Amino acid sequence: MANTSGALAFSKRLLWTKWIGHAACAWALLSGINHAYQNFAVVFHANAGDIVVMAIPSLLFWVGAFTALALVSSWGRHMPGLLLLTLAWGFAALFTYLGIYPLMQVVTGRGSLLLFGF
Repeated sequence: MANTSGALAFSKRLLWTKWIGHAACAWALLSGINHAYQNFAVVFHANAGDIVVMAIPSLLFWVGAFTALALVSSWGRHMPGLLLLTLAWGFAALFTYLGIYPLMQVVTGRGSLLLFGF
């Protein structure tokens, strides 16, 4: 007998979104570790102000990782919805920009999308 209620399809969709959220969390954590390794390798030749500026991308990736995890975890339901959605869309826009910007520099040859010093 076929399942006509759609409950099985809904549970498969829910499981899929949980795995995507966990994969996004893992990817952001690994990217944050990569940035921390690359940036803090230069720490020995930098002053205190440069160290803080170098830590910002790593921290953004790590906060983005926990935002992705909060979207699919049960503990994320305790966070205010507007805050969680604002963080999610903000990080999505920021990471899309940071991913597309180097490509646009190559395509245009002049880096015309430069905003906020990134």
